[in-house]
Amino acid sequence: MAGVLAEHRLEHKRSRPESVGNGSAKDSGKLQEPSIRFEGPTQGREHILWTTELKPRQTNTLREQDMQQKAAKTLLAVVMLCASLGAADAADRKRKREVVREPDRWTGFYLGGHLGQGWDNMAWNWNIPDNASIPDQTVYTSSLDKRSFLGGAQVGYLHSFGPIVSGLEFAYTAHSSSSSTSITDTADTRTLNGRIGDIYALTGKLGYGTGSWLTYAKGGLAWADIKLNSTRATDNAVQTSSSGLAPGFTYGAGLEYALSRSFSIGAEYNHNQFHIERQGVEDAATTTASSHTGDPSVKTMTLRLNYKFAPSPF
Repeated sequence: MAGVLAEHRLEHKRSRPESVGNGSAKDSGKLQEPSIRFEGPTQGREHILWTTELKPRQTNTLREQDMQQKAAKTLLAVVMLCASLGAADAADRKRKREVVREPDRWTGFYLGGHLGQGWDNMAWNWNIPDNASIPDQTVYTSSLDKRSFLGGAQVGYLHSFGPIVSGLEFAYTAHSSSSSTSITDTADTRTLNGRIGDIYALTGKLGYGTGSWLTYAKGGLAWADIKLNSTRATDNAVQTSSSGLAPGFTYGAGLEYALSRSFSIGAEYNHNQFHIERQGVEDAATTTASSHTGDPSVKTMTLRLNYKFAPSPF
Protein backbone atom coordinates (compact mmCIF):
# COMPACT_ATOMS: atom_id res chain seq x y z
CA MET A 1 0.00 0.00 0.00
CA ALA A 2 2.93 2.14 -0.78
CA GLY A 3 0.86 4.48 -2.99
CA VAL A 4 -1.84 4.98 -0.42
CA LEU A 5 0.10 5.13 2.72
CA ALA A 6 1.76 8.31 3.59
CA GLU A 7 4.97 8.05 5.31
CA HIS A 8 6.17 10.78 7.64
CA ARG A 9 9.57 10.79 9.02
CA LEU A 10 10.99 13.34 11.41
CA GLU A 11 14.61 13.14 11.94
CA HIS A 12 16.05 15.23 14.68
CA LYS A 13 19.66 15.08 15.37
CA ARG A 14 22.34 17.29 16.98
CA SER A 15 25.45 17.56 14.96
CA ARG A 16 28.78 17.78 16.71
CA PRO A 17 31.82 19.50 15.25
CA GLU A 18 33.75 17.28 12.97
CA SER A 19 36.83 18.02 14.95
CA VAL A 20 35.43 15.95 17.76
CA GLY A 21 35.24 12.86 15.61
CA ASN A 22 38.17 13.25 13.29
CA GLY A 23 39.99 16.40 14.46
CA SER A 24 39.84 18.02 11.00
CA ALA A 25 37.70 21.04 11.82
CA LYS A 26 39.60 24.31 11.77
CA ASP A 27 37.03 26.38 13.66
CA SER A 28 37.27 24.71 17.01
CA GLY A 29 35.01 26.13 19.64
CA LYS A 30 32.19 26.94 17.15
CA LEU A 31 29.02 24.97 18.03
CA GLN A 32 26.40 24.18 15.42
CA GLU A 33 22.70 24.54 16.08
CA PRO A 34 20.35 21.51 15.57
CA SER A 35 19.49 20.65 11.98
CA ILE A 36 15.79 19.83 11.34
CA ARG A 37 14.81 17.64 8.39
CA PHE A 38 11.24 16.79 7.33
CA GLU A 39 10.05 14.38 4.66
CA GLY A 40 6.45 13.84 3.64
CA PRO A 41 4.44 12.39 0.75
CA THR A 42 2.73 14.54 -1.80
CA GLN A 43 1.75 12.52 -4.76
CA GLY A 44 2.60 8.92 -5.35
CA ARG A 45 5.98 8.06 -3.89
CA GLU A 46 7.56 11.39 -4.38
CA HIS A 47 8.93 13.09 -1.31
CA ILE A 48 9.86 16.67 -0.58
CA LEU A 49 12.64 17.38 1.84
CA TRP A 50 12.78 20.52 3.93
CA THR A 51 16.03 21.20 5.67
CA THR A 52 16.77 24.11 7.99
CA GLU A 53 20.33 24.64 9.17
CA LEU A 54 21.58 27.52 11.35
CA LYS A 55 25.07 28.91 10.71
CA PRO A 56 27.69 28.51 13.45
CA ARG A 57 28.01 31.27 16.06
CA GLN A 58 30.63 33.93 15.30
CA THR A 59 32.07 34.39 18.80
CA ASN A 60 35.57 35.19 17.56
CA THR A 61 34.20 37.77 15.11
CA LEU A 62 32.51 39.70 17.93
CA ARG A 63 35.72 39.68 19.92
CA GLU A 64 37.65 41.02 16.94
CA GLN A 65 35.11 43.79 16.40
CA ASP A 66 35.43 44.79 20.04
CA MET A 67 39.22 44.91 19.73
CA GLN A 68 38.97 47.02 16.57
CA GLN A 69 36.71 49.51 18.34
CA LYS A 70 39.17 49.77 21.21
CA ALA A 71 42.06 50.28 18.77
CA ALA A 72 40.12 53.01 16.95
CA LYS A 73 39.40 54.77 20.24
CA THR A 74 43.08 54.54 21.21
CA LEU A 75 44.18 55.95 17.85
CA LEU A 76 41.71 58.81 18.18
CA ALA A 77 43.04 59.60 21.65
CA VAL A 78 46.62 59.62 20.33
CA VAL A 79 45.68 61.97 17.48
CA MET A 80 43.91 64.33 19.88
CA LEU A 81 46.90 64.27 22.23
CA CYS A 82 49.30 65.07 19.38
CA ALA A 83 47.08 67.93 18.22
CA SER A 84 46.94 69.28 21.78
CA LEU A 85 50.73 69.05 22.16
CA GLY A 86 51.20 70.77 18.78
CA ALA A 87 48.92 73.64 19.79
CA ALA A 88 50.70 73.99 23.13
CA ASP A 89 54.09 74.00 21.39
CA ALA A 90 52.94 76.67 18.94
CA ALA A 91 51.64 78.81 21.80
CA ASP A 92 54.94 78.35 23.63
CA ARG A 93 56.95 79.41 20.57
CA LYS A 94 54.73 82.48 20.17
CA ARG A 95 55.23 83.35 23.83
CA LYS A 96 59.00 83.01 23.46
CA ARG A 97 58.98 85.29 20.43
CA GLU A 98 57.02 87.85 22.43
CA VAL A 99 59.50 87.50 25.29
CA VAL A 100 62.37 88.16 22.86
CA ARG A 101 60.70 91.31 21.56
CA GLU A 102 59.61 92.60 24.95
CA PRO A 103 63.01 93.96 26.14
CA ASP A 104 63.10 96.44 23.22
CA ARG A 105 62.56 99.51 25.38
CA TRP A 106 64.69 101.90 23.32
CA THR A 107 63.21 102.34 19.85
CA GLY A 108 61.56 105.73 19.43
CA PHE A 109 61.96 109.48 19.88
CA TYR A 110 62.91 110.79 23.29
CA LEU A 111 63.26 114.09 25.15
CA GLY A 112 65.08 114.67 28.40
CA GLY A 113 67.31 116.74 30.62
CA HIS A 114 70.71 116.49 32.30
CA LEU A 115 72.56 118.00 35.26
CA GLY A 116 76.16 117.64 36.31
CA GLN A 117 79.62 119.08 36.68
CA GLY A 118 82.24 120.29 34.23
CA TRP A 119 86.01 120.42 34.38
CA ASP A 120 87.18 123.31 32.22
CA ASN A 121 90.64 123.88 30.82
CA MET A 122 90.97 127.40 29.47
CA ALA A 123 94.16 127.94 27.47
CA TRP A 124 94.29 131.18 25.50
CA ASN A 125 96.78 133.07 23.41
CA TRP A 126 96.46 136.83 22.89
CA ASN A 127 98.56 138.44 20.20
CA ILE A 128 98.06 142.10 21.02
CA PRO A 129 100.05 145.37 20.63
CA ASP A 130 101.87 146.91 23.53
CA ASN A 131 99.93 150.10 22.98
CA ALA A 132 98.06 151.89 20.27
CA SER A 133 101.10 153.72 18.95
CA ILE A 134 103.49 150.78 18.69
CA PRO A 135 102.82 148.32 15.84
CA ASP A 136 104.93 145.54 17.34
CA GLN A 137 102.77 142.86 18.93
CA THR A 138 103.38 140.68 21.94
CA VAL A 139 101.89 137.19 22.54
CA TYR A 140 100.32 136.67 25.96
CA THR A 141 99.27 133.27 27.21
CA SER A 142 96.72 132.42 29.88
CA SER A 143 95.82 128.96 31.17
CA LEU A 144 93.43 128.04 33.98
CA ASP A 145 91.57 124.91 35.16
CA LYS A 146 88.20 125.38 36.82
CA ARG A 147 85.12 123.41 37.83
CA SER A 148 81.69 124.47 36.75
CA PHE A 149 78.04 123.51 37.24
CA LEU A 150 76.04 122.80 34.12
CA GLY A 151 72.68 121.51 32.92
CA GLY A 152 70.64 121.25 29.78
CA ALA A 153 68.33 119.25 27.56
CA GLN A 154 68.63 116.63 24.87
CA VAL A 155 66.40 115.25 22.14
CA GLY A 156 67.06 112.25 19.94
CA TYR A 157 65.95 109.06 18.28
CA LEU A 158 67.06 105.47 18.93
CA HIS A 159 66.38 102.31 16.98
CA SER A 160 66.98 98.72 18.09
CA PHE A 161 68.37 96.06 15.75
CA GLY A 162 68.09 93.13 18.12
CA PRO A 163 70.44 93.91 21.01
CA ILE A 164 72.25 96.58 18.95
CA VAL A 165 70.92 100.11 19.51
CA SER A 166 71.90 103.11 17.40
CA GLY A 167 70.64 106.64 17.08
CA LEU A 168 71.21 110.36 16.81
CA GLU A 169 71.07 113.06 19.52
CA PHE A 170 71.22 116.84 19.78
CA ALA A 171 72.10 118.29 23.19
CA TYR A 172 72.16 121.83 24.57
CA THR A 173 74.13 122.52 27.76
CA ALA A 174 73.89 125.81 29.62
CA HIS A 175 77.41 126.53 30.86
CA SER A 176 79.49 129.47 31.97
CA SER A 177 83.10 129.45 33.11
CA SER A 178 85.45 132.43 33.09
CA SER A 179 89.13 133.04 33.64
CA SER A 180 91.03 136.23 34.26
CA THR A 181 94.80 136.74 34.21
CA SER A 182 96.85 139.91 34.74
CA ILE A 183 100.14 140.28 32.90
CA THR A 184 102.60 143.15 33.41
CA ASP A 185 105.09 144.13 30.75
CA THR A 186 107.23 147.18 30.07
CA ALA A 187 104.33 149.10 28.63
CA ASP A 188 101.47 148.40 30.98
CA THR A 189 99.53 145.89 33.03
CA ARG A 190 97.04 143.94 30.99
CA THR A 191 94.06 141.82 32.07
CA LEU A 192 93.22 138.87 29.85
CA ASN A 193 89.66 137.57 30.17
CA GLY A 194 88.25 134.38 28.68
CA ARG A 195 84.83 132.80 28.98
CA ILE A 196 83.37 129.48 27.79
CA GLY A 197 79.63 129.73 27.45
CA ASP A 198 76.87 127.42 26.27
CA ILE A 199 77.76 124.14 24.52
CA TYR A 200 75.93 122.50 21.61
CA ALA A 201 76.54 118.94 20.43
CA LEU A 202 75.27 116.74 17.62
CA THR A 203 76.30 113.13 18.14
CA GLY A 204 75.71 109.62 16.92
CA LYS A 205 75.14 106.84 19.45
CA LEU A 206 75.88 103.13 19.26
CA GLY A 207 75.12 100.78 22.11
CA TYR A 208 74.20 97.32 23.32
CA GLY A 209 70.94 96.67 25.12
CA THR A 210 70.26 93.75 27.42
CA GLY A 211 67.00 93.64 29.35
CA SER A 212 66.44 97.09 30.84
CA TRP A 213 70.09 98.20 30.53
CA LEU A 214 71.77 100.06 27.70
CA THR A 215 75.49 100.78 27.45
CA TYR A 216 76.61 103.04 24.62
CA ALA A 217 79.36 105.16 23.12
CA LYS A 218 78.83 108.44 21.33
CA GLY A 219 80.74 110.95 19.27
CA GLY A 220 80.23 113.87 16.94
CA LEU A 221 80.46 117.62 16.50
CA ALA A 222 80.40 120.29 19.20
CA TRP A 223 80.32 124.08 19.40
CA ALA A 224 80.90 126.44 22.31
CA ASP A 225 80.16 130.14 22.73
CA ILE A 226 83.58 131.63 23.57
CA LYS A 227 84.36 135.25 24.33
CA LEU A 228 87.83 136.75 24.78
CA ASN A 229 88.98 140.29 25.56
CA SER A 230 91.95 142.17 26.96
CA THR A 231 91.94 145.43 28.91
CA ARG A 232 94.64 147.94 29.73
CA ALA A 233 95.12 148.77 33.39
CA THR A 234 96.06 152.44 32.96
CA ASP A 235 92.75 153.48 31.50
CA ASN A 236 90.78 150.19 31.62
CA ALA A 237 90.33 150.44 27.90
CA VAL A 238 89.43 147.29 25.97
CA GLN A 239 92.27 146.56 23.61
CA THR A 240 90.94 143.46 21.90
CA SER A 241 87.65 141.61 21.98
CA SER A 242 86.14 138.68 20.07
CA SER A 243 83.17 136.35 20.58
CA GLY A 244 81.27 133.66 18.74
CA LEU A 245 80.82 129.93 18.37
CA ALA A 246 84.05 127.93 18.35
CA PRO A 247 83.84 124.59 16.55
CA GLY A 248 85.13 121.32 17.93
CA PHE A 249 84.36 117.69 18.53
CA THR A 250 83.01 115.56 21.36
CA TYR A 251 83.08 111.91 22.41
CA GLY A 252 81.87 110.00 25.42
CA ALA A 253 80.05 106.98 26.85
CA GLY A 254 77.04 106.31 29.01
CA LEU A 255 74.91 103.80 30.87
CA GLU A 256 71.11 103.97 30.88
CA TYR A 257 68.40 102.03 32.71
CA ALA A 258 64.78 101.81 31.54
CA LEU A 259 62.40 102.40 34.44
CA SER A 260 59.47 101.62 32.15
CA ARG A 261 58.63 101.76 28.46
CA SER A 262 58.49 105.58 28.75
CA PHE A 263 61.09 106.69 31.32
CA SER A 264 64.79 105.98 31.70
CA ILE A 265 67.64 107.31 33.83
CA GLY A 266 71.34 107.25 33.18
CA ALA A 267 74.81 108.68 33.63
CA GLU A 268 77.07 110.01 30.89
CA TYR A 269 80.63 111.26 30.44
CA ASN A 270 81.68 113.58 27.60
CA HIS A 271 84.92 115.21 26.49
CA ASN A 272 84.37 118.41 24.50
CA GLN A 273 87.35 119.89 22.66
CA PHE A 274 87.23 123.28 20.88
CA HIS A 275 89.55 125.38 18.77
CA ILE A 276 89.54 129.12 18.14
CA GLU A 277 91.63 131.13 15.72
CA ARG A 278 90.43 134.66 15.23
CA GLN A 279 92.52 136.95 13.10
CA GLY A 280 92.26 140.68 12.57
CA VAL A 281 90.85 141.54 15.99
CA GLU A 282 91.11 145.32 16.36
CA ASP A 283 91.58 147.30 19.51
CA ALA A 284 89.13 149.84 20.83
CA ALA A 285 90.58 152.65 18.72
CA THR A 286 90.66 150.41 15.63
CA THR A 287 94.26 151.48 15.05
CA THR A 288 95.98 148.10 15.41
CA ALA A 289 95.09 144.50 14.82
CA SER A 290 95.71 141.35 16.83
CA SER A 291 94.61 137.70 17.00
CA HIS A 292 93.11 135.25 19.48
CA THR A 293 93.88 131.52 19.45
CA GLY A 294 93.27 128.68 21.85
CA ASP A 295 92.24 125.06 22.42
CA PRO A 296 89.96 125.05 25.43
CA SER A 297 88.19 121.89 26.58
CA VAL A 298 85.29 120.97 28.86
CA LYS A 299 84.88 117.51 30.39
CA THR A 300 81.43 116.76 31.76
CA MET A 301 79.81 114.15 33.98
CA THR A 302 76.01 114.30 34.05
CA LEU A 303 72.93 112.46 35.28
CA ARG A 304 70.17 112.14 32.71
CA LEU A 305 66.42 111.59 32.66
CA ASN A 306 64.66 110.76 29.38
CA TYR A 307 61.04 110.38 28.33
CA LYS A 308 60.42 108.15 25.31
CA PHE A 309 57.38 108.88 23.21
CA ALA A 310 55.01 106.27 21.75
CA PRO A 311 56.66 103.42 19.80
CA SER A 312 58.29 104.57 16.60
CA PRO A 313 56.26 104.28 13.37
CA PHE A 314 59.43 103.28 11.47
